[in-house]
Amino acid sequence: MFKSHYFIWNNKNSLDFGIIIQSATPHNKPDYDREFVSIPGRNGDHAKSNNRFNNVKITYNCAVLQSNNFNSYHDQIEQIAAWLHESSQASSYCKLEDSYNPNKYRLALLTEALELDRDNAIYTFEVVFDCQPQRYYICGDNWLDFTGTTLKLINPSNYTALPKVIISSNTNATRLTDTITIDGGIYSFKSWTGSNSNNAKNYQNEVYLDAEIMDAYLSDGTPINRFLLVDGIVPTDFIKLGAGEHTISHSGNCKVKIQPRWWTINTDRSLIGWLADTVQCTVSETKNSTYELQLEYACTGKYANDITQHCYIKVKANQTTANLQLFKIYKIERSLTGNVIASAEHISCGFYCYAFNYWGGFNFNSASELLANAKLHSDVNYGEYTFTGGITVTDCKFDYFDDVVLNGMDLLNWYSEKYKFLIERDNYNFNFSSDISIGNSDVATRIVYGVNLNDYQCVVDTSNTYDSILPYYVWKRDGSRQQIIHMTGITENYMYTLNANDIYPLYANSPKQKTLKVKLSEMVDEEYIKNTLLSSGSYNCLPTVENYVDIHGDELSNPTVTSTVDFINLADTNYYQNVVPLQQVGMHSVVNVSIPHLNVSTNVRVVNYDFDVLNERYNTITLGDVQVGISDIMARRLNK
Repeated sequence: MFKSHYFIWNNKNSLDFGIIIQSATPHNKPDYDREFVSIPGRNGDHAKSNNRFNNVKITYNCAVLQSNNFNSYHDQIEQIAAWLHESSQASSYCKLEDSYNPNKYRLALLTEALELDRDNAIYTFEVVFDCQPQRYYICGDNWLDFTGTTLKLINPSNYTALPKVIISSNTNATRLTDTITIDGGIYSFKSWTGSNSNNAKNYQNEVYLDAEIMDAYLSDGTPINRFLLVDGIVPTDFIKLGAGEHTISHSGNCKVKIQPRWWTINTDRSLIGWLADTVQCTVSETKNSTYELQLEYACTGKYANDITQHCYIKVKANQTTANLQLFKIYKIERSLTGNVIASAEHISCGFYCYAFNYWGGFNFNSASELLANAKLHSDVNYGEYTFTGGITVTDCKFDYFDDVVLNGMDLLNWYSEKYKFLIERDNYNFNFSSDISIGNSDVATRIVYGVNLNDYQCVVDTSNTYDSILPYYVWKRDGSRQQIIHMTGITENYMYTLNANDIYPLYANSPKQKTLKVKLSEMVDEEYIKNTLLSSGSYNCLPTVENYVDIHGDELSNPTVTSTVDFINLADTNYYQNVVPLQQVGMHSVVNVSIPHLNVSTNVRVVNYDFDVLNERYNTITLGDVQVGISDIMARRLNK
């Protein structure tokens, strides 16, 4: 939630100068340019369209709050005056952004002189910008590489975008044989004729196709419109990307990229201001899974009628993530008192994968490969999703898909549970890290059962713990007789008996009372086992089993501890200092849980929390091993 509105002019933020916006006209729309002609003898006027929008004026009424970044309040005012006065003399349009529409920007000129008024102890002023009619999407400025591939673009607005394309790394001076296909139209180039340009060899320069100025030129400015062909003829129009989906592709050896330049005229009221009349607001996050917000807003509040579905709420979501997080409203309810109840999902849930017709399943070996082989769609209001911290796995396979649309977080949840990695979400950025065994050096804090907590529920689950494993493998030696391979060798199926040495203990003095059967092919490549058996007639299981136990022994032998911590009012307890550390942990943080009377001391991760946004404290924290299946998430999503 914004505590103050601001504007960013020519890459400088008004907050850096202590300037906040008190009121504004950020949602003004430009007039459509028409001429009206009166014709004698005819009723009414004849309207003639000029096929354009006029410029629009945007006004910000501002106040200057004293800032410690300056030597004095007077010095602060002088620097503000110098900044805006210098900006008013600019001869070209500059970028203008504001907190009312954080996902878009305008191109503007500062046209009216600054007049500072002293209102009691605070200076106020009005600043007016003369803006071009377009509101450009920030994500539309991203350069998208489509070298040697096909790219799908979706125009998020109803207005035609005029993109820019750059072709580079051509090695031939006079021939550019690469082609670009945009919605079926094939763009190509005739052979170069004439002199070199600027001591460079013509097509070895970067080639620009700029639809906004309807010009094709080299990086040194040399015009090359006469060499451009569309479907083999001289074009009469330039590249245009109207509303909806567009397909572009490239063939050749050069590098190519496109800047879509999406824009709209419509205003965006997704972020409407500081929700000061909020009654309560909580954020709940579960490890690699759901990430939701619930907000109750007073029915008498200023924005009670503006909080609607698809609006965005920006909040501090926990104690450890530095950036404010964005949540998109998917449901609005009214309480008995008339208050607005808004349920919202974190924008990471707006990440989708479109699975194509992959015959035999959907295979990938890493998170990056998954993303490279799926068609991604992001929430265009806030930009493209990014992925860091590559995780490598093997043999990851989905069942056959037939043009199925999956929520990306559901897919990543399944992937993370299967291959044990953690997903950290920071708005539309994902970071992957291995969920490796926890060491003592990883512990963020320590809690002891029964100390100064309102409620502490601890479940120690030993149902999935074992003290030994039994390796086995079934194969057909001569094509008909099945045999079983154990630690002590091969046994015919109908004579199958267990030997004590067939069972491998997970720790010293293991009673071997609870044994997990593990197929050897889950420990080592199956082809390696088969080849060894065919070549030597036997297979030594011991090294394979020892390596498996080194990796998974602790996981198999330690109980699963799930602890739910309910806080009392920390300000009312005499032992506040003992539980303060829990207020500093975040998702995936490591906590040592000690339960003396159960003889349990184990390190576990934070896997779920409920965060009070208004008081900036956790209501509950869940520690341990909480898993949410993909079917559960999909069912919940269908209910929404």
